[in-house]
Amino acid sequence: MNLILIKESDFTAENLVEISDFRFEHIKNVLKAQNGATLKIGLVNGKIGTGNIISVSGNNAIVETAFDRNPPAKNPATLFCALPRPKVFRRVLLNAVCFGVKEIHFFQAFKVEKSYWQSPFLSPDSIDKTVENALMQAIDTVSPQIYFHKSFKIFVEDVFAPKAQEFPCTAFHPTDGIKKTSPPLDATGAKHGFVIGPEGGFTDYEIDMFLKNNAQSASLGERILRVEQAVCAVLSSGYSGN
Repeated sequence: MNLILIKESDFTAENLVEISDFRFEHIKNVLKAQNGATLKIGLVNGKIGTGNIISVSGNNAIVETAFDRNPPAKNPATLFCALPRPKVFRRVLLNAVCFGVKEIHFFQAFKVEKSYWQSPFLSPDSIDKTVENALMQAIDTVSPQIYFHKSFKIFVEDVFAPKAQEFPCTAFHPTDGIKKTSPPLDATGAKHGFVIGPEGGFTDYEIDMFLKNNAQSASLGERILRVEQAVCAVLSSGYSGN
């Protein structure tokens, strides 16, 4: 945990917060912070700053806050990802948030088990915890917008297609006939969409649907990657910090 996220509900006065949940356990048992120590803090969807510990008891910490700088610039990428297996979903979400992606779409594909949608990992509380952990890891404060689409056809035609007209989008697919490329982002931080399929790959129908709706096609090479590996590969090579 490289940053302590501060929520509006933590405030007890204008510049004072009381922390008594898992963040307090981290402050007390991991950081072993004492009275007068300073912490790196960030206001949820706000600025980053420093916190001065006023007191640490057995149940909570009282921290004086000062927020003075903006969080890191957002990643210009939009991620479109076929819904992975539940445990993989958490890793994909955490990785995407750590890379600074602020718009993420998960969608149904033919090789996505319908049961994945029933996973408790997709509950709002579980998603919030994963996002919170990722933001604190990455020293960021801005939560992403996360969308779920249970109909592939409706997703491609009503959601993906308009975005692919707004900015370039690349669908990655491990097909021999597709030339290996790198994600075509430039150094100016231009917006770009990345489409990652399920571990079994897209069907011919699915990849054709993306191509008919303004997507470019690309491959990450001959090796078959896990979903979280593919996500990290495209985000790390395409990200601009501008």
